[in-house]
Amino acid sequence: MALTTDFDVDPYYDDYDESKEFYRVLFRPGYAVQAREVTQLQTILQKQIERNGRHSFIYEEFRDEVMHGKLFTKLPRMVNMDELVDSVRQIADKHNYEVQILSSVHTLYDDQFSESCKQKRLWLLDNGLGDLKTNFVKGRTEKGTYGRVGDILIDDQLTCVHYFNENGGVGIGHKNVLDTLTLLQKVIADRHLQEMARAS
Repeated sequence: MALTTDFDVDPYYDDYDESKEFYRVLFRPGYAVQAREVTQLQTILQKQIERNGRHSFIYEEFRDEVMHGKLFTKLPRMVNMDELVDSVRQIADKHNYEVQILSSVHTLYDDQFSESCKQKRLWLLDNGLGDLKTNFVKGRTEKGTYGRVGDILIDDQLTCVHYFNENGGVGIGHKNVLDTLTLLQKVIADRHLQEMARAS
């Protein structure tokens, strides 16, 4: 059984409450530092160390699962994936767009990047998408480098959509098939109208 200590008593007086979301202790100039402030600073620092430690441990588990457990070959298919992919292919064919895959592998390590790309290619082959040109990036923000005028990204991560838009492309945040296809058709229609206006 874990031992718990009430630190909001003499001599500690640490009433730090993480749910209140304050992360800075201010000191009053000209007054002696009280044990309460010092103790709260220690608590804030300890919480940050615990969070960072958990993050590092989780990442190492993730890396191990990729490198030895073939994580990316085991991922489930997205809900309604076939409907979305088939519809996007039809829309792209109709408007003379090329459909490609842009995927992040969430790593900074070259060996993990290479292994992740192999696994994702296998997944794409096993799930009927092996015919599409595939582009891999190490992190989500790097998807933005593909955001050029005329390019459209469909992604369920709003961070990726944001960086793609910042670089000149049009990103669509995927939530469900109907909304995504509606937005895709609107983007293409707007672009067609702009091209017609420039031509006249």
